[in-house]
Amino acid sequence: MPEFVPVIALHGGAGTILKANMTPEKEAAYHAGLRECLQAGLDVLRKGGK
Repeated sequence: MPEFVPVIALHGGAGTILKANMTPEKEAAYHAGLRECLQAGLDVLRKGGK
């Protein structure tokens, strides 16, 4: 049996943020938030959580 490798899928939204309204600062904050979510999920998985 192959080794189990967990995967995290992040959904960045459903298209409700218009690119025209996205300043570089807002985009940076948006991506920082996604990275924080990813890191939180990885931390849980590394500790054996679900």
